[in-house]
Amino acid sequence: MRIAGKLLRTTIALLLCAGGAAAWGDSKLRLDVLGIVSLPSGERMDGAVVGGLSSIAYDPGSDRFWALSDFEGPGMARLFEIDLPYDGAGVGEPKPVAFRPLLLPDGSRMPGIDAEGLALLPGADVFFVSTEGRMGGDREYGIPPWVGRFDAATARLDRLLPVPEVFLPRDAEGRQVYPGAPAQATGVRYNFGFEALGATPSGAALYVANEAALLQDDPRPPFDSQWNQANGSAVRITRFDDPLGDSPAAAAQRVYVADAGSLFFVVRRFNTVSSLLPVDDSGRILVLERGLIANSLDTGSYRIRIYEVDFNEAGATDVSEHPSLIDSEWKALSKRRVWEASSGMDNIEGMTWGRPVDGFRTLVLISDDNFFRRSSRQETQFVVLRTNISAGSESRVAALLKGVPKLPPALGAYLDKPEGGERRGDE
Repeated sequence: MRIAGKLLRTTIALLLCAGGAAAWGDSKLRLDVLGIVSLPSGERMDGAVVGGLSSIAYDPGSDRFWALSDFEGPGMARLFEIDLPYDGAGVGEPKPVAFRPLLLPDGSRMPGIDAEGLALLPGADVFFVSTEGRMGGDREYGIPPWVGRFDAATARLDRLLPVPEVFLPRDAEGRQVYPGAPAQATGVRYNFGFEALGATPSGAALYVANEAALLQDDPRPPFDSQWNQANGSAVRITRFDDPLGDSPAAAAQRVYVADAGSLFFVVRRFNTVSSLLPVDDSGRILVLERGLIANSLDTGSYRIRIYEVDFNEAGATDVSEHPSLIDSEWKALSKRRVWEASSGMDNIEGMTWGRPVDGFRTLVLISDDNFFRRSSRQETQFVVLRTNISAGSESRVAALLKGVPKLPPALGAYLDKPEGGERRGDE
């Protein structure tokens, strides 16, 4: 662990974030930094590099954190269990303690996927994973974005949730194509699929969000050839009801507009939605935006903002029946900024509730080091924030799975095909 770097970044973050939510308007949520630590570079477990961690979830039963890797190599979809000690005095050194591959319903290792979102429901013995979809490689078509439910004891997939048609990559004739295909006319853009995923405390609802606007929702690409962004992106947040039952279904859908990229030396750098986390069962959600603030992908070059929204906000349009946002009228969710850090931050992509400290809930963020493919200075960073929400105020999971439902064959076919390469997703 880089002690000097850790202390410097913690000091910077504390200075930047002093005052918490009071500086950002009408939100009553306050976040204060307890500490920032990093995993040693290149650490391995069972031969696998502990890296590319795109999401994180806390298991109060084991008092450990689960981190999801987004590496797309065949059979490399995996979770790491991590011990992250912290209390009111600060944050200790994180330590990976277990390695768990994600499995198909037949028990074989899952083929390469771009896994990005993770939601754990300890009381129900299941967790959920979301993916961005995958290019086709040598195949006629790739894998569309999906949200899957896994058994927590075996890490085996038991159901794919029904993804609304609006997200699925299609050409102008409505035929399935892979994300990023030249003929694609609708659906998630390549590498901008289901980046954010979160479950309500009771397990009654699951929320998922695409990272940037769908093709039919905004004709302007999020990035040009130089990774520049000139526009805020209209992201759809979708609520799935009854995710623990036998008939989960996509329900309401609202629009969240991300901030535009930062201006730096007359170059606008990217800014996208990388994580979301329900606060309670009433519709309050935290949304994390991650973007560059400099012409470098090194540690310290990222700006991180956390906003609070009310998914049930009166007047916000339910766009679940809108095939395109371009051809319809709608009103986006209102955003209330509760935290920002613009120095010392790495590529933060995950956010979860952690163990209580001093009687209050904590929030833990994690960064994706991209396996150092973009910068040798990137690292797996953990940021621990103490909130002003009393511990124990959240609901408890009451529902339990009734048996193991079968995987829908039409969706399962996408996962059973051999891999067409080992390209991995970035960001």
